Amino acid sequence: MTYAKAGQSLHNYGLAVDFIIVSDDGKLALWTEEEKGTRVPAIAKSLVFVWGGF
Repeated sequence: MTYAKAGQSLHNYGLAVDFIIVSDDGKLALWTEEEKGTRVPAIAKSLVFVWGGF
């Protein structure tokens, strides 16, 4: 859920993405920050994305 109004999110302009890491079998969302969770920001930065996550 979001509280952003139309035009208030970079998603509206194709400039932002969201993702979630899932278990190896694809059945569970992994909400904890572990090795897989820390690799994603590093990969994004190497591709010149700006990491805006927490």
